[in-house]
Amino acid sequence: MVGYEFPDDLITVEEADITEERQRELDEAPAEQGRCIGAIYGHSFWDDVADKYAAKVALQKAARA
Repeated sequence: MVGYEFPDDLITVEEADITEERQRELDEAPAEQGRCIGAIYGHSFWDDVADKYAAKVALQKAARA
């Protein structure tokens, strides 16, 4: 390819075969992410939170603890 010298490991990743099962998982991922986001931010907890950003950061820290 003109102007690019790709490393072999990058080419190997690009050439990797994706099974039908893996492709199905990849296709379903955005829907699952949307479901999770809806479950989190659709919760009634957020109704009375004044600083939603600060609460989001605190929730992320609590989930990682």
